[in-house]
Amino acid sequence: MHTRDVQDRQIQLLSEAARRASGRVDGLQGQLEGLEASERVYAQQRQAAEADVAGVEREMQQARRDADAAKAEHERLVRVEIELNEKLEGVLKDLSQARAEQRETAREARLKDMVGALQRVFSGVHGRLAELCSPTQHKYDVAVATVLGRHMDAIVVDRQATAIDCIAYIKEQRAGQATFLPLDALHPPPTSDSLRHAHRGARLATDVLQFDAAIEPAVLHACGSALVCDSLDIARHVCYERKLDAKAVTLDGSVIHRSGLITGGAGSRGQRSKAQVWEAAAVDNLRKARDRLAEELQGVARERRRLAKEDALAERLAGLQTRHRVCRDALDALVRKLQGLATEHRHMDSSLAECRPAAAQAAEELDQAKAMRAEAEERIYAAAQPIFADFCRRLRVPSLQAFEHQLLPATEAAEERRLHFRTQVSRLDSQLAFEQQQLDEAAAKLAKLEQAQQSTITALASLKADQAREQAEMATLVAQIESLRSELATLNAKYSDATEDVHAARHTLEKGLKELDAMNKELRARATDMERAQAEKAAVLRRCKIEDIPLPLLRGSLQALPLEVSVGLSQMSIDDTQSSIMSVNDDIAPDFSTLPQDDRTDAPEAVDRKYLAEIARLSAEIDALNPNPHARERLESARA
Repeated sequence: MHTRDVQDRQIQLLSEAARRASGRVDGLQGQLEGLEASERVYAQQRQAAEADVAGVEREMQQARRDADAAKAEHERLVRVEIELNEKLEGVLKDLSQARAEQRETAREARLKDMVGALQRVFSGVHGRLAELCSPTQHKYDVAVATVLGRHMDAIVVDRQATAIDCIAYIKEQRAGQATFLPLDALHPPPTSDSLRHAHRGARLATDVLQFDAAIEPAVLHACGSALVCDSLDIARHVCYERKLDAKAVTLDGSVIHRSGLITGGAGSRGQRSKAQVWEAAAVDNLRKARDRLAEELQGVARERRRLAKEDALAERLAGLQTRHRVCRDALDALVRKLQGLATEHRHMDSSLAECRPAAAQAAEELDQAKAMRAEAEERIYAAAQPIFADFCRRLRVPSLQAFEHQLLPATEAAEERRLHFRTQVSRLDSQLAFEQQQLDEAAAKLAKLEQAQQSTITALASLKADQAREQAEMATLVAQIESLRSELATLNAKYSDATEDVHAARHTLEKGLKELDAMNKELRARATDMERAQAEKAAVLRRCKIEDIPLPLLRGSLQALPLEVSVGLSQMSIDDTQSSIMSVNDDIAPDFSTLPQDDRTDAPEAVDRKYLAEIARLSAEIDALNPNPHARERLESARA
């Protein structure tokens, strides 16, 4: 029995060791399954975090591209604005130097209007000579203006008949006076080629002009054989030493005439003013360039205002960077957690690999112990059966083994329950140790989170202070904006009042211009009546002179009265006849004191009819009193 008890205790110990090893394996297996579940959850969270980080990085790249594009566009606009401002400054400087702000005279305006009207009415009108030709270089402006002289404002037409029609039209419209150059009536002499080689610094005026071949006769007529010289010394050399029969004009407007006289000095100022005719086109181009540059600057300003969202892009990029840091921190935390789980997984795998052979060995030893106990029990029962035969008969049991089987089942069941409870306690101890480890890790993470929370609270307090400061500044800016808005409203009101004043002034100006136009029309009508009266007066005076009619005069004499007024064809100017008539009318003043008072106050038409009737009556009486010149001849023939 002693051996049996020893074997029972050994089996109990081996059974307990096997249960502990199996429980440890089961615990490690459960922990491993929990770790694998946690790894799957964290892996899913890591994938989501990686997707968030990738999305934020894409948004950051797009925001950086937008910000870089906006910055590049802003820099480009700044460069363009600087270039445009420099160009505009140069254009304004050129305009100031060219005196572009000076207004054209009233005579030039009337002349331009007259030429435009003639070109609309007559197809053969080419235009002013100064507008049809231009110097090849700016330095020749004054010299060419001096050469052309009075022909600069001459109007070039194709035929002489067109010039006569234009003169009639201008006279009818009372548009002033002008000089015409009919191309078919102009036959200028050819220019000698020797003048082109007179001096290196002298050239023909026609060679420094740009003009159409169709108006060449007019240009040759106006310029003749004039030479444009670079200096007065060259002009003296050409005229005095080489004795060329040509007029020499220097670049500053000095002139050496064919007769040898020299003209120059302050008198060239008028030629300089005439030379500004060719600068008009350049000035117009400068003004157009000024307007174009101003419009481009306005466009650049609009583009810069449109790019004001660059601050919003910077704020968006800063927000994305903050979001990227948060997502990256979360991703790094998940990666570290997964790394820890992987390390723990490897540790559990190694522990499980170590525990499984021990559990198998304990189970094998338990089986061997049970087999040895079974053999020992067989030997014991075989040896004890004869000894306990009477005992078995009294208890009415077939054998000692059956007796033990009936007596000890409760003990074995209790022992089994006790072993089971020990196994459960051992498993719970292992799980408690694992949970305690997890609790310690969670406490460490909680401490880190609390520390991060404290840092976040500190940063939040700083951000709130910054926000309060920014809000104060924003309130100041809002107040300034409101003040500027009120000032803008005041300025808008003043602008509206000024606009109304301008409209009223424009209305008054238009009304005054209409009244001035009406007065000008009335003045022109009165001038026409005066011209007609002056012409009739001149005709009467001319008739008195022709018919030798004595006329009482206060001043002047009929002998000084010209009988005809001639006008050239190659170069015709209007109002020549009117000028001669007006000079005659001013020189001769009839004496109307002998006329009756009624004839002085009555209408001129009635007085004319009255005296014409009286003249006709007297003429008839004179004709009746005069003898017939053929009567004497008829009388002598009758006597013969």
